[in-house]
Amino acid sequence: MLPYSHVFVQQSVDQCIPIRVSVTLTERCNERCRHCYIPHTASSPGLPTARLLSLFDELAEAGCVALTMTGGEPLLRPDLLQLLQTARAQRFAIGLFTNATLIDEEWAETLAGVGLQGVEVSVYGATAEVHEAITQRKGSFAQTMAGVRRLTERGVNVVLKFLVTRLSVGQLEQLPALAASLHCDWQAEHDLKPRLDGNTDPQSLRIEEADLPRTLQFVEVGSDHPSQLSLRGSNILCSGGRNLGSVNARGEVLPCIIWPDAWSLGNVLTHSFGEIWRGPRAQQFRKSTTGRHSSQCAECEEEPWCERCPAVSLLLEGDVRSPYPTACEHARIRRRAAATAEKVP
Repeated sequence: MLPYSHVFVQQSVDQCIPIRVSVTLTERCNERCRHCYIPHTASSPGLPTARLLSLFDELAEAGCVALTMTGGEPLLRPDLLQLLQTARAQRFAIGLFTNATLIDEEWAETLAGVGLQGVEVSVYGATAEVHEAITQRKGSFAQTMAGVRRLTERGVNVVLKFLVTRLSVGQLEQLPALAASLHCDWQAEHDLKPRLDGNTDPQSLRIEEADLPRTLQFVEVGSDHPSQLSLRGSNILCSGGRNLGSVNARGEVLPCIIWPDAWSLGNVLTHSFGEIWRGPRAQQFRKSTTGRHSSQCAECEEEPWCERCPAVSLLLEGDVRSPYPTACEHARIRRRAAATAEKVP
């Protein structure tokens, strides 16, 4: 029998209820991470305060339960506290994505009083040398660690999000120990996305294929999330545009945070979120991402183990159904692992 949460998530997919929505409050950031999907030239300050506040009303009406505020760096918005307090009053489960470098004692005290579901902080290595090779900002590792400590000391639920790259793959054993020392939970990811403008520079940080089996095992340890639903073997490519949505800093409503503006379902500066979510572009998107197979993949014996992302397919290959190298590598490893009863996602 499926856990209740999985039944709920499946129903939200089937009924296209956007239970999870991320809002990019700003594209501005005080770091310049080498892997970031937001182009380094992007600098939108985000939607006006009044529009964000009315957007929260529209998200609640549409069925959103979990609201993630992200960036850029959200703490660069002077109205962040007002946004958080308003969203909390509407009973959203609020997640805040931040690099934590700006969390001083005052901010930590403030965030502890908001009642966040959690704060997620990206960490790119167990040492300053590796972390800062990604952020390209000297001193950022110590600042992030200090910000996290200030939050956990006040009882805030913090999740460290480890990104495994060719620079950090040698530190897999150290990363959980780092989280434990900070009294944090952790999750891990290794699949690097192209930038939204199609720039593939982040791909240069990919781990070698020889490191994939143990990396996939490592990622699996921290991967369980009740609002996530594996689509492996499903007839849809993506839960984006179904139970998952995103509003970027320019107001474009997207199936998820890594779809480019060209695939916008509409803009909240001209229409309500509900009108957009039920509108013709959204319906067309769902139609275009129903049915898994491309002509290249229909006969592939690894296809049942494939979890390719259609947005990445689009950015790398120009088509939402096209295979791309990392997806094929991962599917091969999962198939081999299944054949040997080895636990790999």
